[in-house]
Amino acid sequence: MTRTRKTLIFSAICAGVLLLLPAIGISVFEGFRDTRRIDAADCERAIRNELPADSPIATVDAVLTKHGIEHSFDSASGVAYARVTDVKGSNFLVRKTLLFTFHFTDNFRLQSIEVRTALTGL
Repeated sequence: MTRTRKTLIFSAICAGVLLLLPAIGISVFEGFRDTRRIDAADCERAIRNELPADSPIATVDAVLTKHGIEHSFDSASGVAYARVTDVKGSNFLVRKTLLFTFHFTDNFRLQSIEVRTALTGL
């Protein structure tokens, strides 16, 4: 086997390994990447602490806007929806998203908060 052929085979194996590592959840830079991502439990705790029951809808809107969280309100059902997309646990193949559902009373006061995690990807 020639030296060039051995080098090509070695390069192909290395490239294959590097492509497979993120697929199985292992990454050389995973620790660095996750330091910039939001921890789901910390995010939920912060939102619940800042938005106690009976908070007016304007306060909910202000808190979500302050934190840069995408949100919308459906006045017909008295429900607001929000999502946080850069959550720890996301990787090359799977995106982890934290979904909030805010339920309001008839006079638009916060009644309850539901939180769930959605995993989307390949």
